[in-house]
Formats: sequence, C-alpha cells, structure tokens
Amino acid sequence: MNPTEAGSLNTSGNSCEVAWNLAFEGLATLKVNASNICGASAFSETLNILIGPEVSLPELAGQLKLKVYPNPGKGDFSISFSQSGKFDILVTDLQGRELESKLLMRHNQVAFCSLI
Repeated sequence: MNPTEAGSLNTSGNSCEVAWNLAFEGLATLKVNASNICGASAFSETLNILIGPEVSLPELAGQLKLKVYPNPGKGDFSISFSQSGKFDILVTDLQGRELESKLLMRHNQVAFCSLI
C-alpha cells in the first residue's frame, strides 16, 4: 500500500486485511501478490482508492464537485452536483454488481432509496 500512512496491512495465512488510518485523506494505491516457499507471483494491477469524507471523480477535479449524503448511510442517499447537466449514474456494490442506474437530465440532485 502506498502511501504507508494510509493504513496498515494485517496478514494471516493466505488473507490480508487493510486497517485504514481514519485520519488519512487522499489517494492510496494497493497491489497484491501471492508468495509461498516456491517463490512469489507478479504483482496485480494497481488499485487506486480515493479516501475522504466525500466521493469524488479525480478526472473531473476542478470542473465538477459532488456530494453523497448521508455518508455513511443505510441504503437511502442523495447525490448533488455543483452544476446541472446530463449525468449517467450507476450505483454498484463492493463486488461491482449494479444496484441501480439513473439518467439525470438538467438537474443537479438525485435520490436513491432502499439499496441495501
């Protein structure tokens, strides 16, 4: 994990758990590999993880700001944007499965309900 101040890795057997530093905000990267007495595999592709109180899109930095609230939530939440426009919003779970999608036209706020 980089930077190291983002958190620590706790390994046990063939699993690893990330203990995030709650004071850290910013971009963290994570790569994994397997190793045993025969050697080590190549590292995985880098996973970029943006850590902070708000969700953001690095490719739109300085152009568009968004807020997700309440954060954390329990399945009902809203997303508001700093400007109106056409937005195709896809909400997924941690495994990447689609929970809901919405097309937002000429508005700057959308609500999602009961996504747990």
